[in-house]
Amino acid sequence: MSLNIKQKEKIIKASVFTKTIKILLVNLIVFLILFELGSRSFLSLRRDASFFDPSSVTLFYYPEMKSTLAQPPSAENWDILLLGASVLNPAWGKVEKELKELLSQFGKNIVIHNLAIPAHTTRDSLIKYRLLRDYKFDKVFVYHGINELRMNNYPLYHYRQDYSHIHWYRTVNLFSLHSELSYIATPFFLKHAWTKITCPDNDEQYEDKQHGDNLKTAEAFYDNLSKISELASQKDEDLILATYAFHLPDDYNIDAFESKSLSYNGHRLPVEAWGLPKHVQHGLLVHNDKISQIAAEKKLTCVKINKKIVGEATNFDDICHLTSEGSRLFAEILVPHLSPNHSLND
Repeated sequence: MSLNIKQKEKIIKASVFTKTIKILLVNLIVFLILFELGSRSFLSLRRDASFFDPSSVTLFYYPEMKSTLAQPPSAENWDILLLGASVLNPAWGKVEKELKELLSQFGKNIVIHNLAIPAHTTRDSLIKYRLLRDYKFDKVFVYHGINELRMNNYPLYHYRQDYSHIHWYRTVNLFSLHSELSYIATPFFLKHAWTKITCPDNDEQYEDKQHGDNLKTAEAFYDNLSKISELASQKDEDLILATYAFHLPDDYNIDAFESKSLSYNGHRLPVEAWGLPKHVQHGLLVHNDKISQIAAEKKLTCVKINKKIVGEATNFDDICHLTSEGSRLFAEILVPHLSPNHSLND
C-alpha cells in the first residue's frame, strides 16, 4: 500500500522533530557536562579542591579537618573529637596538651581530633560535625559560648538565625544544603556564584556594638547545639557539653585592660573584641543557661566548668582564654568525662 503525500509529509515532519529533540538533548547533555567541568575547574583552581572530588572544597574553609580525614577514627584508638573555638586551640592555650598528658595514663592509644578554631561558633561546629557524619568517635566534646555574641552586633532587620548576615556563613552554610557535592559540583557552584552576585560583602557597615543590647543569638545557639546532640544520638556517640568559664572583673574598663592592671595574667584580648562588656556578660549567662537546658532535655553530661574555674589571674589571660594553670585545671575537670573508663553506660 503506497502512502499519499500528506502521510509522507507527516512522517518527514515526525522524523525532523525527533532529530531536533535528539540534537537538543545531546547539546543539553554536552552543555551540562561542560558546566560541570567548569564548576570543578573553578573549585580546583580557586578553592584548592580536588578536581575529582569537589566535596574537598570544604577543606578550603575548614582545613583543620584534614588530619582527621587523613587518619580517621578507628577501632584500635580511643578517638576524641573536640569542637569549639580558641580556648581549645593550641595557639591560644594548653588545654589539648594537658588533655593528652592526663589521658596518657589510661594506656589506650588516645587520639584527639581537635577541630577548635579561633572565632568559630556553634554554627561552624554543627557544619563540621555534619561533614564527619560517616565517622565514629568515642567521645565528642563541645565548648562554645562567647564568639556567638559578635553576631548580635547587628540590627535586628539584618540579623539571620543561621548567621548568614555574615559573609563567612553565607558560604559555609551551603555545605549543609549540598550533600551531593561528593558527586556533582554544579548545584553548589551555582548557589555559591548566585550568593556572591546577590549578596555584597558589606556586612561591616551594619556592625555596631550598641546593637548587642538585643541578645538575638540565644535561639540560634540553642538550635545549633540541639542539632549537634541529635546527630550524636543518631551516631550513638557520647556527647559532652560544658558551661562556659569566663572572668569579667567588676572594675573592668578598656583603659585598665590596656594598662594591664586588671586581675588577668596575659591581658590578651579586650572584652570589646566581642561587644560591650555588659552585653557580653549578659550573653554568656544566657548561653550558659541554654547549655544546661539542652543537657537536661537531651540527658547529656554537662560539665559545670564555669563553676569550677575561679576568675582570677592564676587562671585567666582575659575574659575567656586560660593561662597554663587554667588550662591544666580545665583538663583535670574534663578528663574523667573523656577517658576510656567513662562510657554512655556509666
